[in-house]
Amino acid sequence: MKSNLPLRLFLMMLGNFSVGTGALILAGLLPLVASDLSISLSTAGQLMSVYALFYAIGAPVLSAATSSLPRKQVLIIALVLLAIANALGAFATGYAMMFMARAIGGLGGSMYTPSASAMAAGMSEPAYRTRAIGFVFSGISVATVLGVPLGTLIGNEFGWRVSLAAISVFAACVALSLTFVLPSGAQGMKFDFSLWKNLLKQSPVTLSVLTSFFQMAATFTIFTYIAPFLLQHAHVEKAQLTLYLTVFGVASMIGTFYGASIADKFGIVPTIIASLIGHAIAEFITPLVSVSVPVMVMCLAFWGVTCFAFFPAIQARLVGLVQTTQNIALSLNASALYGGQALGSYVGGVFLKTSGVEFLNWMGGSFAVVALGIFLLSLYAHRSAERPAQAV
Repeated sequence: MKSNLPLRLFLMMLGNFSVGTGALILAGLLPLVASDLSISLSTAGQLMSVYALFYAIGAPVLSAATSSLPRKQVLIIALVLLAIANALGAFATGYAMMFMARAIGGLGGSMYTPSASAMAAGMSEPAYRTRAIGFVFSGISVATVLGVPLGTLIGNEFGWRVSLAAISVFAACVALSLTFVLPSGAQGMKFDFSLWKNLLKQSPVTLSVLTSFFQMAATFTIFTYIAPFLLQHAHVEKAQLTLYLTVFGVASMIGTFYGASIADKFGIVPTIIASLIGHAIAEFITPLVSVSVPVMVMCLAFWGVTCFAFFPAIQARLVGLVQTTQNIALSLNASALYGGQALGSYVGGVFLKTSGVEFLNWMGGSFAVVALGIFLLSLYAHRSAERPAQAV
């Protein structure tokens, strides 16, 4: 049984790769999509918000609707939805059809990622739980290092619709693989409104989830519009866009893997604090990308590492805080992450229209500072909650 664990984790990671590539692919293809659908860049950017918004809504709602199903079945259904969504997007004839495709994709992703994280935690020994969660979640960062740059390259060469079709086929293949590899016995937690109510009453949990929300808003204020940001502000040539997206992707993958390892070695809380401080700094210095190519590479790399080191650590903290309601907590966190993405994409679009692409970093950096402040409040709330228990 345990000998199959690496393969199971790997395939679940590939599922998250499908989720991440489907969610993020438009960032590299935004100018092409806007031109083909005859819409503005800011309107095209809102398609990122659509995916994120439906993910945010779907995470708690679909967690409840599928709570009685085996996790294996939930993961396969989610990937089938992703395949359908990207196929629909590939054949979209207008904005309305593209909107529908992104909405379905968001719902599929909202089913997949929290269930995969919970299943990874359940299959792993406690000492390696953070690394297992981090590895499965790393599919999102692998999407930034391979999926988005490769999808951008394919889109520039053959059209953005071909990129979406490729994601559809890949998601379907992973779904088929999981049917043969995952155990059938793992059940999700039965849905109970009282569990959600009790969980949200815990200030450390609620504040940790809010930290995820604002951290993601900070990221996507800029990342949604990374293509026009690099093309217009850093004066990157269109042919070089894939290269710089790859730099960010490699850095994000390093951040995910080493963030999980550092959290296991030095502690979850120090890792989260360091990543949030680094992320705020990275957002504020992004205008420096226009100085020179080496500076641009360093800025993108620093941003990717600090941003993605946060994700496995915050999930591990939530798992540690709630103990018996992990699936619910991870669903809430996933909802917060994509709610933050929706907010960041929306705010970025507003700034793009009113102030220009070069000012996006100030709003993104401000969101990162807010995330840090909220997380520090969560630590205070946790210590306050422990004191009465210790007194008893």
